[in-house]
Amino acid sequence: MSNLLLKRVPLVAALLLLLLGFGAVRANAQSSIVISQDSAWGGTESPYLYVYLSSPAGPGGVNVSLSTNDPVAINLPAFVHIDAGNLSNYVYFTTNTVNTFHNVTITAGGTVSDDILIKPNRPSSMTISQPSAWGGTEDPYIYVYLDAPAPPGGYDVQLSSTNPAAAACPSTVHIDAGNTSNYFYLDTSNVISFITVTFTATINGGSQQVQLQVKPNRVSDINISQPTSWGGTESPYSYVFLDAPAPPGGFDINLSSNDPAAATVPATVHIDAGNTSNFFYITTYTVSVPHTVTLTATLNGAQKQISFIVRPNRPNNINISQPTAWGGSEDPYIYVYLDAPAPPGGYDLVLH
Repeated sequence: MSNLLLKRVPLVAALLLLLLGFGAVRANAQSSIVISQDSAWGGTESPYLYVYLSSPAGPGGVNVSLSTNDPVAINLPAFVHIDAGNLSNYVYFTTNTVNTFHNVTITAGGTVSDDILIKPNRPSSMTISQPSAWGGTEDPYIYVYLDAPAPPGGYDVQLSSTNPAAAACPSTVHIDAGNTSNYFYLDTSNVISFITVTFTATINGGSQQVQLQVKPNRVSDINISQPTSWGGTESPYSYVFLDAPAPPGGFDINLSSNDPAAATVPATVHIDAGNTSNFFYITTYTVSVPHTVTLTATLNGAQKQISFIVRPNRPNNINISQPTAWGGSEDPYIYVYLDAPAPPGGYDLVLH
C-alpha cells in the first residue's frame, strides 16, 4: 500500500505544479492599459503608456505584447516587459507627422486597449508687422506660428501671395526643430492704386492667412516760392513732396503747365531713392496782361496742383529832369521806371 502511495506522489506533484502554473498565467492577465495623455501633436510629442497586471508577474517577468490599429500615426514597441513581482510598467512611443486627425487605439496582450488622438501640427496664426505699406518703399515682415514645436528636422511652411506683383513672399519659411515660429520679409513693388494682398501659410493640411494693403506712393503736396512773378524777369521755384521716401531708382514726377505761353516747367523732376522731395525752376515769359498759371505734378495715378500769377512788367513811373525848358536852348531828359527789372534782351518802350 505504501509503495503505491510512493509511486503516485510524483504524479500528484506534477498535477499541483500544472495547476499552479495555470493559475499564474491567469493571475498575470492584463487588467488595464492607460495612455499618459488623451491627444498628442504628431511628430512632436512622445507619450507613454502603462500596462497593469491583475497580479504580480511571475519569475522572469512577463512580456506583454502591444499593437495598434494605426502604425502610420505612431511607432509602437512590440511589447512592454514587467519584471517579476511587479504589477505594471510603462513604455514610451513616438508619434509621426500627420495631415489629418488620427484616432489611434493601442491594445495590450490582445485584451485591453486605450485610445489617443494624434493631431496634425498646423499653423495656428500669422501676424504682420504693419497693416499697410508704401509700395516699393516699405517691406514688412510676417510671423508664422505653429500649434506645437516643430519636430526633428523642423518644418518648411509653404507660403503664397495673391498678388506677387504688388507684394511677393518666399515660397517657404523654415521653422527649426523645437521652435513654434519664424518670420519672413515681404518684397513690395510700386503700385498705381491701393491693392489688398492676402498671404497664406500652409502645412499638414492646415493654413492661416493675413492681409496687407499696398499703397501707391503719390505726390502729397506742391508749393511755390512766390505767389506772383513778373513775366520774363522772375523764375520762381516749386517743391514737390511725396507721401513716403522714393524707392530704389527714385521717381520721375511728371510736370505740366496749363499756360506755357506765360510759364513753362520741365517735363519731369526726379526724386532720388530715399528722399521725399525735390524742386524745379519755372520759366516765365513777358505777358501783356496778368495770367493765372496752374502747375500740376503727377505720379502713380494721382496729382497735386498749385497756381500763381504771372504779371506784366509795365512802366510804373515817368519823370522829367525839369518842369520847364527854354525852347531851342535846353534839352531836358526823362526817366522811365518799370515795375520790375527788364528781362534778358531788355525792353523797347514806345514813347509819344
